[in-house]
Amino acid sequence: MLKRISGIVGFFAILAIIAPSISVADAPAVDQKSQWQYYKDISVVGSPEEGELAKVTLDQEVFGSSKKDLRDLRVVDREGYDVPYKLIVDHGTFSKENIYSVRVVNNTYDAAGGCNSFIVDFGQGGSLNSSLNVITESENFKRTVEISGSDDMSSWSVLKADGYIYDYTERAGDFKAQDTSVDYP
Repeated sequence: MLKRISGIVGFFAILAIIAPSISVADAPAVDQKSQWQYYKDISVVGSPEEGELAKVTLDQEVFGSSKKDLRDLRVVDREGYDVPYKLIVDHGTFSKENIYSVRVVNNTYDAAGGCNSFIVDFGQGGSLNSSLNVITESENFKRTVEISGSDDMSSWSVLKADGYIYDYTERAGDFKAQDTSVDYP
């Protein structure tokens, strides 16, 4: 039983490595390091018991040196025996929230059209962003939102034509449902 799995990754998301039991009949791989173009030592934190899974997160170096579908991934133990594993690809999203100090200009309301418009100025050079969160004390509304962008405030491109924000508040029943965030490309 291996108390700590440490092996060689022969280039390869997250590995679920099964702590193996190795019998004498198993033949070790022949000097695999010399046959592989790339390899990397890995280690598993903790002490998985035999048959338990151990999680190893692969880094950018592994992805950069592997085939696109990771089919060239191999895991061996210190003696060169193959270690069974399951490759789990996490298709989650990366999100980082930045709060920018912006200047709101031309905040206008068109009573005839029932439309409010304003310009959010990110300043010189702008900033990379893909979401707008409208912070408001208003309650019980639903609005479609169009977001446009410009570098020079004269030529505009629509970034999101069909955004939607809302707030439903029932003070007597202590209920509030709100989404005032709009994502755009």
